[in-house]
Amino acid sequence: MPHLCGVGVNDAWYVVDKLIDGKRVMCPYYSKWSSMIMRCYNKKSLMRRPTYVDVVVCEDWLIFSNFRKWMVSQDWVGCDLDKDVLYPNNKTYSPKTCCFIEPNLNLLLTNNKNKNTPLPTGVHLHKPNGKYIVQIGVGASRVRLGQYNTVDEARTIYVKAKIENIKSYYGEVDKRVKKGLKRHVKLLKKEIQ
Repeated sequence: MPHLCGVGVNDAWYVVDKLIDGKRVMCPYYSKWSSMIMRCYNKKSLMRRPTYVDVVVCEDWLIFSNFRKWMVSQDWVGCDLDKDVLYPNNKTYSPKTCCFIEPNLNLLLTNNKNKNTPLPTGVHLHKPNGKYIVQIGVGASRVRLGQYNTVDEARTIYVKAKIENIKSYYGEVDKRVKKGLKRHVKLLKKEIQ
């Protein structure tokens, strides 16, 4: 059986990747599975996204058919596979720890810290006046929340806005995800206390 990244077993009973009218068409189950395996075990991918260096896939999901069976039972169309919405800072992809969430919620929960600056996520220095600009991602756009005199003040504004954005999803998600979102809010509140 073919292995992906030396660990993933593709035991599919059908062709998962083919050309149709000159276009590459991949099975959506295989696409999600192979992306997960690549994020965790592909050396080039890990160099681009070092936050995945310690992330693993549970043994059961290293076999494609097991992952596929789980995914078929999920509401996944148009959603992202997420490993840490239920349990913040989780490092394992597994049926217990994963779910599918809408891309905008996934982006909201992602910590897109700029590695080239010591400033916290969402805070940027406006050099002309020495103030700190706060921006937060809302959907596909960035919303500017103002300018502040100190990094701490700017960080607090960012975290409070992030908390409110997360809370806005409470009515749109299932109980498991809502519980996970509440865990994220609790951790964020600790950052500004």
